[in-house]
Amino acid sequence: MDVRFINPFLSATANAFSTMLGIPVHRDPPQVDRSFRALADVSGIIGITGQVRGAVVLSFPGGLARRVTEGLIGEPVGEDDPAIGDTVGELANIVAGGVKKEYADMGLDFQISTPTIAAGRNHQIVHKSEHPVIIIPFEADGDTFWVQVSLVLDSAEAA
Repeated sequence: MDVRFINPFLSATANAFSTMLGIPVHRDPPQVDRSFRALADVSGIIGITGQVRGAVVLSFPGGLARRVTEGLIGEPVGEDDPAIGDTVGELANIVAGGVKKEYADMGLDFQISTPTIAAGRNHQIVHKSEHPVIIIPFEADGDTFWVQVSLVLDSAEAA
C-alpha cells in the first residue's frame, strides 16, 4: 500500500478537526491488520473505485462523536441522537472532499462514494479484500479515534 494514497486521508482528517471543530489532533503510530473491524461505536465508511480502489473507515467512540456533534450544532444531544451519525457522515464526507482534490492533483482517475454510516457497539464493517488494513489512531479531545485504510493502485486502470 503506497503512502501517497493514504496520506491525503490523514491530512484531510486532521484538517477537518482543526478547521471545522477547532480541535487539534495527534496521530499515533500505525498498525496493520488483516481486515476491517469495528474499533468504536460509530463509523463513517468511504468506498473508492478507479485507479485507486478500496475503502477507508473513520471510527469514533460514542462520547467523542457526541461531543463533536454538540460542538457543531451548539446544543446537547442524547447518546442515541441521530445527529451523531449525521455528524460522523459529514466528517467522512469532508475528509473525502479533501482527498478528491489531492487525488485529482495526482492525475488519478477515481470515484469516491458518498459515505455510509455503521453504528452500535460491535457493529460490522464488511469490505472483502486480500489487502491489509492500515490502522492509524488519532488522539482528539482526550479520546482516540481511528482511520482504517485499505487501498490499492489498480495496475490495469493505471495503464
